[in-house]
Amino acid sequence: MRIHEVFESVQGEGIWLGMPSLFIRVAGCNVRCRWCDTARARVARGGRELSVDELVRRAKQAGPQHVVITGGEPTLYAEELVEICRGLRRAGKIVTVETNATRFVDCRAHLVSLSPKEHAWNQDVIAAYCKRAAGVQIKLVARTAREAERMWERVAGLAVARERVFVMPRARTRVAHERVAEELIPWCVAHDVRFAVRAQTVLWNNAAGR
Repeated sequence: MRIHEVFESVQGEGIWLGMPSLFIRVAGCNVRCRWCDTARARVARGGRELSVDELVRRAKQAGPQHVVITGGEPTLYAEELVEICRGLRRAGKIVTVETNATRFVDCRAHLVSLSPKEHAWNQDVIAAYCKRAAGVQIKLVARTAREAERMWERVAGLAVARERVFVMPRARTRVAHERVAEELIPWCVAHDVRFAVRAQTVLWNNAAGR
């Protein structure tokens, strides 16, 4: 796998917010978002090749029980993703895979964290994860209440618990996060939809290795 960085921090989003975790960030993505907060990992050639065995070994040596495979886009490495999830589970780790939900990979992670983008939405893939993954959460990253509503309407009928769908600010910086939250929170309250901060943005402005 082409890997951009491996580091320990706390989970910044979703149901395991604040959980100490080892992050394995792959390099390369199949969706080009102008607002990407990890643009440094969008190109595969920006990473270095690490084997599944090496990554599992590093995870075994790490303190946290939770391991988050993120990107970039992990499903670009379908075979290796299945292998690393299997190896991490055998090592007693709790595995989250974060994906843009454009490709379905039956990776057997404990949690598949879907972050579909409005301009690259694949309803069939999202539905497949909701039906077949052991655990799912959906993160709707929006800049405006109108955008959040459009995406919410598309996921409302899926086989996922309502409290596992989060609306989050689309922002690269702390200041922008606060500004967008001011619009999203009233919409979430009015529609009884769960709002969530993105802690890595609020705390560290999406700095690498945090």
